[in-house]
Amino acid sequence: MSKRGLLLFLSSLLIILLVSFVSAQNVDNETQLDKAYQCIKDKVSDDCTQLTLEEQTFSLLGLGDYKDCKSSLLDNSLDQNEQQCWPKASCKVKDTAIALLALQRAGANTDKARNWLLNQSKVASDLIWYLQIESSQATTCNIKYDNANHNVNIQENKKPASGAGNCLSISENGYWLKISASCLEKEYTISCDKDFTTTLLYKTQDSPTIHVSQNINSEVAQGESIEKIVYKCFREGTVCTYEGSLWASIALYVLGVDTDPYIPYLSSFAEDKKILFPETLLYILTGSDEHLSVVLGSSFKGDFWKVTAYGKFYDTALALLSLQSQETSETTAAKEYLLNGKTQNAAGCWNNLRDTGFLLYSAWPPVTQEGPTRCDDDSDCASGRKCVLGQCVVQGGGDECNEDIDCEEDEECVGDICVQRPINDCTVQNKYCVPRSECQSPAISFADLTGCLSTQICCSQDVQPAASCTEQGGNICDEDTEECPAGERIFGTSDYVTCCNVDCIDKDTIEETTCTGEGFSCKSSCGTDETQRDDLTCDSSVQKCCRANPKSGGSYLWIWILLIAIILVVIAIIFREKIKLLVFKTKSGFKKGPTPSATRPPFFPPRPPPGMIPRPRPFFPQPQRPAAARPMPTAKSARDKEFEETLKKLKEMSK
Repeated sequence: MSKRGLLLFLSSLLIILLVSFVSAQNVDNETQLDKAYQCIKDKVSDDCTQLTLEEQTFSLLGLGDYKDCKSSLLDNSLDQNEQQCWPKASCKVKDTAIALLALQRAGANTDKARNWLLNQSKVASDLIWYLQIESSQATTCNIKYDNANHNVNIQENKKPASGAGNCLSISENGYWLKISASCLEKEYTISCDKDFTTTLLYKTQDSPTIHVSQNINSEVAQGESIEKIVYKCFREGTVCTYEGSLWASIALYVLGVDTDPYIPYLSSFAEDKKILFPETLLYILTGSDEHLSVVLGSSFKGDFWKVTAYGKFYDTALALLSLQSQETSETTAAKEYLLNGKTQNAAGCWNNLRDTGFLLYSAWPPVTQEGPTRCDDDSDCASGRKCVLGQCVVQGGGDECNEDIDCEEDEECVGDICVQRPINDCTVQNKYCVPRSECQSPAISFADLTGCLSTQICCSQDVQPAASCTEQGGNICDEDTEECPAGERIFGTSDYVTCCNVDCIDKDTIEETTCTGEGFSCKSSCGTDETQRDDLTCDSSVQKCCRANPKSGGSYLWIWILLIAIILVVIAIIFREKIKLLVFKTKSGFKKGPTPSATRPPFFPPRPPPGMIPRPRPFFPQPQRPAAARPMPTAKSARDKEFEETLKKLKEMSK
């Protein structure tokens, strides 16, 4: 092969290897998602009873009714007196609430679990409560409770002149009546001789912030207003559990139970419980922009959310659960991060089974009851369904799709599969899937219709579309380089962009934790085939910094070595003449400059030893030979030409 041909071959090989190397980095999102589902299946294996309670619940959340996980979860419960709770040994509010969500995802009956949760609710005695009576002028009021009447004069300065029995005393600021902790569950009937209004106020023990209840009662003179504290929490023993109350409220919310009585307690302690990231679940319950601003604010780290001690994957699942019905730049970035091929471990899971199941449930949510369940064959599916491309679909569906338009008129695209819409589907009945907090009177909700996300409900009216960022007078920030200053973001835009009420500012560079920044992964524990670094920190103090030990054939080191070798060969071919000159100069000692003078001493014949007389050498004439014919010049060989060219170049360099 000629040198030119060799150069062309090596260059082509270099390009092919580079393209192959780059292509290896491009990860198919669908493949990564399938790996996550498969990771849970592998951990479940053939027997879900080997999993912990937490693993069973989150496996059901991620896969639906797969193998025997539903029955295994039911076996782990305490089931008696039409109530059901988890774990069997010592029932907890949070565990029961998440188990309820898992059973609802698997299509199981949840009545007993709901009954147990409702039985754990109590008046939120952790709050300090006040009764406020206001009138535009001084008035005399009668307050009745425990079948006794108590008169109270409300002065012109709006302060009560006295308390009212053992349950009502004058508050610290003098403007309200403080309700005794032992009287929180009583009912108070108020009547005044002037027009008046009444309402309940509340605060936490350690916070100066006073919250006003949503119910303000206005009455004319001699009218009656009834006030009763209906605001509750969920207890463990006799004490409210905040995290348990959050999850119990979400579980009941998904079932369509009124959760308004729990909002005051959850909202009041949200500031004190920041470490639990409560704004995510509160946004689901209330739809408040105040909570949304926290979710999309500093808690978002560019690719993921990180607030709690549970780790970034759990927190990202929390945030994505609250944003299920929205498509924002944050949700898009988070999903791309999760499926970039670098965040999952070798088995395909994100950190562990809990985080993986939670992320699948939150980021790629199933629709209620009629949604597809992951399967290996038809036996994994319910009656009337079949297993198509790993999903249980209604008989008649099964074609691959990208959007609804790719399917038949009575089908919809769910998880890249055309699924036949059941007759009781919300959209088939010309209704709308909206967040539960948005389906308010005069709109009518249809809890019996399916096809909506777990945090949505089928409603007679659609949510009114919001105005775009520009229509609301905002500035659209570049998602890659800009952000909105704290407190200046406009939420609820129809274009789901980062919309700012003022000029956008340059985005600060956000670095990952030290462990992940060094190419390691944070896990609950390191495996026997992994290296643990104790000098690198994780998001949670209980996590370990791990990295798999290198395996033969498992890295790209050999590719880099081959690439470097090819590059060196190509360079050597391109600059071969200069390399020849350099080698020649090195071997011959050739240097630029004037020719050095001769240093060899003159030749003299050797002298005879002392005392000896030199004898003349005898002369013998040599016979004359005929002169040989001088050969005619011939063409120079290629080697001679190359040598002469080299000498010529050396002479030119020495000038």
